[in-house]
Amino acid sequence: MAAKPRVYSYLRFSDPKQAAGGSVDRQLEYAARWAADRRNGT
Repeated sequence: MAAKPRVYSYLRFSDPKQAAGGSVDRQLEYAARWAADRRNGT
């Protein structure tokens, strides 16, 4: 059985002020949803 590929996500923003806002939360949610969709085959 072949090993499943690993996927790494990272967060980025252009202004440090975004770290205090919702940018990090939105990016984390998107990455988690993306991974779950791929894991479930959708």
